[in-house]
Amino acid sequence: MRVAKFNPEGNISIVTAEMPVIENNEVLLRVSACSLCGSDLRPWRNGWPVTPGHEIVGVVESKNHPSIKLDALLIFQFGVASVTNV
Repeated sequence: MRVAKFNPEGNISIVTAEMPVIENNEVLLRVSACSLCGSDLRPWRNGWPVTPGHEIVGVVESKNHPSIKLDALLIFQFGVASVTNV
């Protein structure tokens, strides 16, 4: 999968990462849109190699949760993502 990542030069790069394996009560979203906010500025200014963005809209691509349907449109506002340290 492709992931946007801050790099030490202060740019955003698109890199390839392994597809995460979902655990119980998790879903995997195909991101349709993602925004950046003020909390993303500190890692960007410091050149930390992290994946920015925690305000996401996406479609459920795979799931391990009984009440969420495949192809459902979800909004994800804040949390810990599997690709945070890619």
